[in-house]
Amino acid sequence: MTDLTALPKAGATPARVSLVLSTLALSAALTALGLQLFRNPVAGSLKPYDLRTPRAALRSSLEMDLKGDVQASAACYALLKRPRLATILDSLEIHREVEWKPDVTILFVTHELENRKRHEVVFMKKDAGTGYWVRVEKYSPEGQELTHSVDDARLNREMTEWQSRDSEPW
Repeated sequence: MTDLTALPKAGATPARVSLVLSTLALSAALTALGLQLFRNPVAGSLKPYDLRTPRAALRSSLEMDLKGDVQASAACYALLKRPRLATILDSLEIHREVEWKPDVTILFVTHELENRKRHEVVFMKKDAGTGYWVRVEKYSPEGQELTHSVDDARLNREMTEWQSRDSEPW
């Protein structure tokens, strides 16, 4: 029978090397994960565009649209509008809901913006294809059409009075 204690410990060095290499691989993987999680993809997608002057920003905006660069458009939106939207959402109160048409509901809301309470009338329209309710932007052609087509005199007056509660115009 062979005495195993007498054999050289040939596996000791490769085991140490394996441990060091696996530790390095784990460190590299964790570093890559950290960079992926904590980098700012929003700002990174805007690097090809110049938004420092009005002229350059207009050209860049058109270039984003022309290229179909949705990521850059979304990044621009997030950087410029996200803080404002967060303020509005945090302070949003829906005071009244009026079903105006089967697919259009009018909401009377308040929210804070620039340290002032704002009164707003919001049109929500049900999308026929999906059944989802979507906000109709008040300055869009559809929003203007909806605003001007409210034929109920009392509702029209209430909408005007609600919005006029703001001490200063937007």
